[in-house]
Parts: sequence; structure tokens; C-alpha cells
Amino acid sequence: MTPPRAQRPARGLTVVVPAHDERELLPACLEALRVAAVHVAPPVRVVVVLDDCRDGTADVVPPTVRTVEVRHGVVGLARAAGFVGEPADPGWWYATTDADTCVPPSWCAEQLATALVADVFVGTVAVADWSQRPAGVREAWDRAYAVDPADPATDPATDLATDPSHPHVHGASLGLRASSYWRVGGFRAVREHEDVALVERCVAAGLVVRRTRRAPVTTAARRSSRTPGGFSGHLDRLEGELAS
Repeated sequence: MTPPRAQRPARGLTVVVPAHDERELLPACLEALRVAAVHVAPPVRVVVVLDDCRDGTADVVPPTVRTVEVRHGVVGLARAAGFVGEPADPGWWYATTDADTCVPPSWCAEQLATALVADVFVGTVAVADWSQRPAGVREAWDRAYAVDPADPATDPATDLATDPSHPHVHGASLGLRASSYWRVGGFRAVREHEDVALVERCVAAGLVVRRTRRAPVTTAARRSSRTPGGFSGHLDRLEGELAS
């Protein structure tokens, strides 16, 4: 008998990383993904989407990583471009992170473990370096975010009832079954909140969503915001509130 969709193990994983002029930060992101990939048995395919890059970002991508070149300037379309041509059956898993983000060693394992209990993985983020922000922004963010990241080395969860949950959505730590991605229409042509819109459509379609605090990714608190509604834009707003 065929197991329910949310109980089918994933036979492989594709991770898409959109990059727009990320020559400086992308190598650390890709190295973190390489380390996470060796912790799982199924194959992990990394795809870097070079979106209108003019700083030589392509030069720092290892030959083992597939690249896709686009000139969208729209993060939703950039993420979507990376999944074109990738396996689309229920046995394959899709995930996304960002070029300024480093995943923990257990991240790929958590993504693949989700296939046993859910259709969608929604993770959390942490910030390692607050030096680009004035004092007080970190405390304001901690209060607003209200998440205590779990140990990145924690074994993958297989029980949604005991999984530490949260209400946030980040394209820097997101994943879902390949067939589910195409079923809800994938990432749309929007400049921001493409991740939130995708998860909302998954919920509306009745898919099982795992919101977990396990394996939080580490991202940047930089000021250069590519999308005002994204993570750095959120920090900008918190900073503005402190200054007012």
C-alpha cells in the first residue's frame, strides 16, 4: 500500500540559493551547505541562481554547484528559476536558503526528516553578528521574534506534536515536497514576501506544515536590503522605531 503523502521518505534534495552580487558572502553559504549535505545519505543538489550579478559572484561558485543566470531582479522569480528542470515527483524535496545565510550541519537532515511527517518545512533564523546595527536592535528583535533557537545538533524530529513550533516564515530556511511545490504554483513573481505567499498557498491546499525551531540558520544583520519587506528591512523598521 502506498504511504500517505506526508509519510513518504525523500530520495533526494535540491537546495536553491538566489544571489545578487554576493561574491563576498556566498562562499560561506555554499561551504555550510556542503557540510550539511555530507550528514545525509540521499543526494543533495545545490543550485545558485545568479540574478543580474555584476561583481563576479559566478567566479566563487564551485564547479560541482549548478548555476542559473537570470536578470529578474525579483527574488520570487529568482527562487523559482532554480527549481526548473529539477525532479518534480513526491519523492524529491525542495529547499531554499539565502546567499548571506549559513545553514547548520543538521539542516539537510531536518529537511529530509520532514518528509516523514509533513509536506512543508518552515524554519527559523538567528543572527551571529549585530555589529552593523546600533545597540538595542538585537534586544528589540529578540522580543519581537520570541524564539529561543533549539540546539542545531538536535536529532531530526519525527513527531509534530513535540516539535517546537513558531509563527514565522523565512525564505532562508524553507522546504517542501517537490510535487507540493508545483501543485500550489511555486514561487510567484513578487519582489518580497514570496516565501510567506507560498506557505499560505500550501496551507490553503491542505498540506501538512511543519514549523520548527530546530536547526536555525544564521543570517546577516546587514543594512543593504534587496527587498524592503525582507529580513534586513524588518531590522531597519525596528531600528527606526528605536530612534523615534
